[in-house]
Amino acid sequence: MKPNQLTEMSEEEILVQDNLNLIATSLFVCQTAEQVDFTVSFAKFLGSTGLTRTNFPLFFRLVATNNPWVVDSLLGEREARLLFSSIPPNPALIRKAFGILAFLHPDVIYRKTLEAALGIIENAFYDPDDGYAISKVKIADLNTLGKYLEKSKSQEDPANALILEILDRLTHIGNYNKEPAKNVLARHAFNVRFAYFDRRKKMEDTIPQVLLYNASRRRLVTDPTAGYRDVLLRERPDPGQAAP
Repeated sequence: MKPNQLTEMSEEEILVQDNLNLIATSLFVCQTAEQVDFTVSFAKFLGSTGLTRTNFPLFFRLVATNNPWVVDSLLGEREARLLFSSIPPNPALIRKAFGILAFLHPDVIYRKTLEAALGIIENAFYDPDDGYAISKVKIADLNTLGKYLEKSKSQEDPANALILEILDRLTHIGNYNKEPAKNVLARHAFNVRFAYFDRRKKMEDTIPQVLLYNASRRRLVTDPTAGYRDVLLRERPDPGQAAP
């Protein structure tokens, strides 16, 4: 940062800048109970201010912690699927949504983190050609969606229903603008969706088996400190318990 920029900053801004690494590490890592306390408190504050076109990346970064205590505190009474519905689809947000789904595993992801990311994708590809013009979805992205389909659950299951709806819309990509790349994507979206309904098929018959590999995978959640946890439980019974 240039010296003249420092002189234009307030004392509080300089203080934050000088301790930026400590703040960022404590806010987004959530590895210790004290860090979770800090992040939950900030999530509650941020959630109370409301989501805007300037702070939505911060909302997403807190969702991406995948910590149920943090995500629940950020959402409050909001529906996770609709959290980012007021933000016009943009390439960065779409890639972040696919990125967090690719990074995590179905056995690890918190249900509301999954629904928030899927809500972004649903909004972006409500019209698949418009969505493709914003961010060119890839075969790997369709496989990422497919890995979260649970054949053991009905199509009315909220996550299954949302993924199936997104894939159904993507089967129509290129209807109004024929391109070879779009035809390939449309066929693969159909195949991934069909694999869920076909009792003779497994999901790994359509998407890479490595995406579904779940050996020794389990979701490890760092809880807040005992005193803070008791306060949160009184405010919101059973936070995080709806996670898979």
